[in-house]
Amino acid sequence: MAVVFVILTAAACDPNPEGEGYYERLAWSDEQFTEMSLSGTDKLGREVKPAYGLKSDKKYVGLFYFLWMGTHAMNMRQVYDNTKLIAGGQEAELLKKDSALFGNDMHFWGEPLYGYYNQADEWVVRRHVELLTAAGVDFLALDATNGLVYIPELTVLLKVLDEFYQQGFDVPKITFLSRNYNGAQSTIAVETLYKWMYVNNLYKHLWFAPNGKPMIAGVAPQSALWDNKEYIRDFFDYKETHWPAQINGDDGLPWIDFSYPQTIAPVSRTISVSVAQHPGGYMSRGSSNFGRGWSFKENRNLADRTAEGVNFGEQWETALQNGDKVDIVMITGWNEWIASRLTANATIDSAYFVDAYNLEYSRDIEMTKGGFSDTDGYGDNYYMQMVKNIRKFKYNDAKPLNWKTAAADMFDAQADWSAASRYRDFAGDAVERDHYGIIRSLHYENRTNRNDITAAQVIHDAEYVYIRVHTREAVTPQTPDDKGWMNILFKTDGDDLPNFAGYHFILNQNPGADGQTTLGRFTGNGFETAEAARAQYAVDGKTISFKIPLSALGGKAKFEFKVTDNVASPEDMASYYIHGDSAPLGRLNFAYGY
Repeated sequence: MAVVFVILTAAACDPNPEGEGYYERLAWSDEQFTEMSLSGTDKLGREVKPAYGLKSDKKYVGLFYFLWMGTHAMNMRQVYDNTKLIAGGQEAELLKKDSALFGNDMHFWGEPLYGYYNQADEWVVRRHVELLTAAGVDFLALDATNGLVYIPELTVLLKVLDEFYQQGFDVPKITFLSRNYNGAQSTIAVETLYKWMYVNNLYKHLWFAPNGKPMIAGVAPQSALWDNKEYIRDFFDYKETHWPAQINGDDGLPWIDFSYPQTIAPVSRTISVSVAQHPGGYMSRGSSNFGRGWSFKENRNLADRTAEGVNFGEQWETALQNGDKVDIVMITGWNEWIASRLTANATIDSAYFVDAYNLEYSRDIEMTKGGFSDTDGYGDNYYMQMVKNIRKFKYNDAKPLNWKTAAADMFDAQADWSAASRYRDFAGDAVERDHYGIIRSLHYENRTNRNDITAAQVIHDAEYVYIRVHTREAVTPQTPDDKGWMNILFKTDGDDLPNFAGYHFILNQNPGADGQTTLGRFTGNGFETAEAARAQYAVDGKTISFKIPLSALGGKAKFEFKVTDNVASPEDMASYYIHGDSAPLGRLNFAYGY
């Protein structure tokens, strides 16, 4: 889906009280406006800011994405988590070549937020697509480097991408990354994909094809391996897959780079941005590698800053400083998670793990189960760091918009909401989870889905802010003592105010049958609140509307907000990725009045 933004270079409207000009968003769809409005603050205080259109329609961000969790676990006897094994004092046994406890199974380096999941679990894939769409990822480079293309798992991903695409969202498109050596594996993978998907025009609207033909990475098109298969050679826009010691092709796709600053492929104008790197050959070799906390500036691993993403941040700096030379940022990676415990190399006197070993020596961005309220993991730090930097690479900085004001009391049942700013959310993300994990004996269920939020509209006048929330089905009745029914969290300009995770207020924890509800202010003691003001609410079928005193929000119609329903543990930010529905998901917010 092409996204076109009209950027006005002059402010023709009357100046606002601060003397700045207003800018219009005339050509923005609701989905594009929502994309520009996303904002938020991570656990470390790093802010994601609203944006004002794309810098160029030729700037792309790709993300290495894996479909293998499940297929490659068919021989797993149980779930092995290296972080837990090491914490339990078993690292020596883990790396013992002839260990009686561990064979050549796949091991997790740590526990994902969504558990030791199977990539065929549609509930997880829905979360992934929602998060990566919000992040501004343009394409997923699906891993085909092992010669396998994982058609059952790919089918689930394509189904979800298509569903959200049909709703109007600019979801990531897909390409595939196969080997540029061991050519038989590469050509088998590409030919399998060609015959299954491409020649049948299957999900053609989801192919990443910036130059007209679908892009694919692998063996260079001039390779003799493609002789007598010109029909495949001519079909694709080929990029040679660059491995870290072979970044020398002009029109290639580097997925990781052991040099710093990273090399920019001059024709494809592509640069690798990775979370960590393994120049030592395998991640379990520890300090011979560049871990998550590695600083290229200080030339050392800063293990105590692993959760901060020092390495990832410095990799991004190269891409951003060379923005005029870079068209594609290729990020490694989202959801690799597992690696084989290997023992076959006769020159290595221990067992070893190549691509992932533990928290420091791994390269996933997807959220960990720990790290939200403790130090056992990085939580969502890497996700928010990625969002922040994608916005810097692709988008213009925010400009003050011309926000329309209400002409009448919008709480009136006959009010016309067409002038209100409208934020879209994904319909169909609030569904039950009921699926086996990476091994069949592991099962995951989540039945906290209730109201599926699809949109929010906001407008204000001199005295009130009006918010109307839309749901996929009729809003469920509120039950006594249910403080999590259709809430709205607010972050205002009052940075010095007491807050919970950056939020200053929460609406609708105590709705009454008389249409009155409360705006609570956070006291600074966890999720504890005190009443700040009274507000009104009204339910009408698939909508719930609120009328909130503007003075209670600090007197300015300028805030970030998040609509939530049935978040099981609202005091834990991890719950906003997992339970009920959050619009937007996780730690992101919608911005109003910027």
